[in-house]
Amino acid sequence: MYQFDDEAKSVGTALLALRQAVGLTQEQLAEKAKVSASANSRHETGREAPSIRIVARYARELGLHLPEFFRIHDEIQKAIRRTS
Repeated sequence: MYQFDDEAKSVGTALLALRQAVGLTQEQLAEKAKVSASANSRHETGREAPSIRIVARYARELGLHLPEFFRIHDEIQKAIRRTS
């Protein structure tokens, strides 16, 4: 069964992986995306789902368009399912 919490965690997993890939700290990405560092932490850990507007800001600051973010998100989720 689909759980909203699962989607929040999967977006967080993608956000964390992409942030690390571009070499930003949580604080740096939070500042660029105009969210608090604690909100960024909650988003990355899946404790809170970011709004689509915030995901769009994260994507932009990571050098991606929103569709690219979700394409990468889907690829990460497929890789996780293959290794589980």
